[in-house]
Amino acid sequence: MKESDSLNILSDKIRSLYYKNNYAEVVKTFEYFNDYQNILELSDDIYILVVTSYFRIKDFKKAVYVSKKISEQAIDNSHLINEVLGESTYQLNELECSLEFYNKALDIIPALKSATVKSLVLKHRLGYMLSNKDIEHALNISEKSKRIEWVRDIAYIYYSIGNYVRANYCLETIVRLNGKLDFIDQLTYSLRGIANQKNYVEFLLPNREDNKLYRYKHINNSSKKLIVIISPHFKYLLQSYKFDGSQDLLFIGDATSSYYTFTYKEVARLIENIVGEFKYEQLTLVGASKGGTGCLLMYPYLSDNLITPIKCIAFSPQIKLYPFNNNLIIPSYRDFIKNCEINPIVRSFAVEAPNIEDIQKRDSDEIIVVYGKGYEMDVIETAPLLNNLSIKLVALNYSAHATIIPYTIPSGKTYEELTSTYSNLRNSKDKDFMALGGDKTANIIDEIWELYQNPDIELNKII
Repeated sequence: MKESDSLNILSDKIRSLYYKNNYAEVVKTFEYFNDYQNILELSDDIYILVVTSYFRIKDFKKAVYVSKKISEQAIDNSHLINEVLGESTYQLNELECSLEFYNKALDIIPALKSATVKSLVLKHRLGYMLSNKDIEHALNISEKSKRIEWVRDIAYIYYSIGNYVRANYCLETIVRLNGKLDFIDQLTYSLRGIANQKNYVEFLLPNREDNKLYRYKHINNSSKKLIVIISPHFKYLLQSYKFDGSQDLLFIGDATSSYYTFTYKEVARLIENIVGEFKYEQLTLVGASKGGTGCLLMYPYLSDNLITPIKCIAFSPQIKLYPFNNNLIIPSYRDFIKNCEINPIVRSFAVEAPNIEDIQKRDSDEIIVVYGKGYEMDVIETAPLLNNLSIKLVALNYSAHATIIPYTIPSGKTYEELTSTYSNLRNSKDKDFMALGGDKTANIIDEIWELYQNPDIELNKII
């Protein structure tokens, strides 16, 4: 078969799969016929379909990579590919490139709604001067489209330029559109945090059952050892994990989405009080991802205020939060850093949080950071800790972010059971988990299985 015939067959198959919305199969077919390092010479329209398919399955890095095969003329004539690349580069934290693509899309079709709003927000974040006319135009589009996330972005643009009336109008619009105001929204709406930072803890958080910035659950097993489990979100972490029963447990959930920069002192004081009340003789902090960051932020306070020996175990934590860290391709981080850039109180907490790179431990304590050496974001994130002798780094043969998984699998599981369990993660609604490859956990089942065979890779043994 001639190469041209082979390419025609491949092109027809990709086109057929794409228009059936079978984007994963488009990618699978493309990669099967392609060495990836030696990309086939397909037509521009087929490359556009492949790039869009990568985008649809949220593989933004490959979307951008393959797009380099599209001719400049084809890119200049397609608003679709420019919008796809605008969002892909945004997801990769390449803000200047993202703005350039959105502007190209608008040059082709000036009335594009999404590109209009996203271009405006990017210009604001990159320091461009914005006219009131442009902001109001974007707000009008957002309201008519009933896009709550766009209205929220414009609220913070108004807030940052001191137009509190319009900022509050936007936040009220979110409620009118049946959206929910989070803690930062409410803090902005009231403006109380600007004048009196210390009162932020008393501010009531809406849309939560208990109106708290964080919550906790203490389980007393009459032990002298306390394990504190720091969750990356409001839902408690490891509630289904079978701790061996010889320790007391304290579960912490955070409602602020601030990587614990807002709450680490308050939570640390809570831990200090509970340790004192129950006279614990050992303390272990365990956290994953944002929760791991929380553990590391709390350690300096606890080590200064307790004589109890402390073990701090952070699985795949985020180390550098402020200023903007383009290594962190996490949706909640993008929201957090956007708030830092336009809200003084959020920024002040990020700036004043302990510098994790410089943490020093006491002789009685142990600080452990676990990461996957096959996961680029976490390798880059932990690199600044390499020269800190107070922190023990544990590099797993693991190509994903959720390094706590191999440590918390129940005993007696078969390879087939693990495959089934982690295939179901494709349906997770956690945006951070999905953006960090959680939906592809089944693809590294061999790595998980190999670690699972190691008797030392078990949470109960290291806490």
